[in-house]
Amino acid sequence: MQMRNEWRSNTWMMVELLVVGLVLWVIFMLLNCLAAVHKEPACADYSDIYVGNFGYIAEGSASYKPYDDNHSYMTDFNMLEANLSTNPNVEIVGHGTNALPYNFNYNGTMLTTTIDGKKEYYFCNQRFLSPEAVKAIRLHGLNGETPDELAEIVRRGEMIVSTNEYPDDGLHPERWRGKEAFFGRNDSSEVYKVGAVVDAIRRCDYEPSNGAVIRHDNKMWPQQIIVRVKEGRGEEFMASLTGDDLEFGNIYVSNLQSLEDVKDLSHKEITTLRRNIVTCAVFVLVSVFLGFLGSFWYRTQQRVPELALRKVNGATDAELFRRIISEGLLLLIIPVILLVPTGIGLIGVVGYLTGDEGASAFDININGMPMSQWMLWAGFIMSVVSLAIMIVCGIWLPARKAMKIEPAIALKEQ
Repeated sequence: MQMRNEWRSNTWMMVELLVVGLVLWVIFMLLNCLAAVHKEPACADYSDIYVGNFGYIAEGSASYKPYDDNHSYMTDFNMLEANLSTNPNVEIVGHGTNALPYNFNYNGTMLTTTIDGKKEYYFCNQRFLSPEAVKAIRLHGLNGETPDELAEIVRRGEMIVSTNEYPDDGLHPERWRGKEAFFGRNDSSEVYKVGAVVDAIRRCDYEPSNGAVIRHDNKMWPQQIIVRVKEGRGEEFMASLTGDDLEFGNIYVSNLQSLEDVKDLSHKEITTLRRNIVTCAVFVLVSVFLGFLGSFWYRTQQRVPELALRKVNGATDAELFRRIISEGLLLLIIPVILLVPTGIGLIGVVGYLTGDEGASAFDININGMPMSQWMLWAGFIMSVVSLAIMIVCGIWLPARKAMKIEPAIALKEQ
């Protein structure tokens, strides 16, 4: 009877629940996607790693030091690394180009090999690491290859390929192990053996891997110096450095910093996005709570005489409390029923508008990761549960207060 008497306000509350439910569904779905795509590196250990950029003084510069026949830029590279290796805080020093994650220079390439008489192609991110750099990041293979074994593989001029998390046509680089491959589609003048396969290598912790190939080119000038310090000795290492430690001949190191700092900077945008999404979710939930608290506080106070009469007729506080709570939760039934087709319809429209031509309406990806069905329904469940909790919390306080009023006093005031 009470629900019928308040049908107008109940209708508006159900409309509010539907709108808020849709907003929360999207918020929780995005958070689920970000949580699912986030993965720490699995095939390497990037702790206690410091990275800097190599620079060189060009010939003709006032500070340029002329070379003799036995000296070159590469000699300076090697001597600078050797000097840093003598630092008591350092474990190993290596170098590379596009070698480490949290660097968004894609440097994409394509590998071609032949398996069972059929050409297969692998689109990947090309990374150059010296054998020492392979040891520094403690890279390990899917077949249990140690960093030392992988370092020897790249020293021999062989390649290491990584798995890709969302392969096209079921392609898995594990089939490439031991095969010969070349870059491009037809240029087989330079062929490299695939010596090992490692787990997925990402550009950052929030971006799925599209594959990577690791090799060493001792003729290429490296762009990055990679230093692994002894565990927990990073601050001591940085404090011990002088200007002479970071330069030799015509080579110098700039912007030397921990990989953790590079990681934090590369994740800044997505971390801010995640924080904003959480803030939005908290704001919506608090608003719903305060709205229901005010509405049900007024409603419950209006019903005090009714509740008192029920208590006089033998109803217990627990029974009355459950009745009020159940009436509030009944308001959630119709919005939940409407939420499913409305939400799926909106998501389908978004998928259609953002997908490729001919793609399914649900071909949505978050930062390159396809949205799985579980993310969709987990967001829905979390949205409904959150609304139910907010309704119960909004009813709890006024209901508890109403239960404390003595029936005789309530009926006398009426």
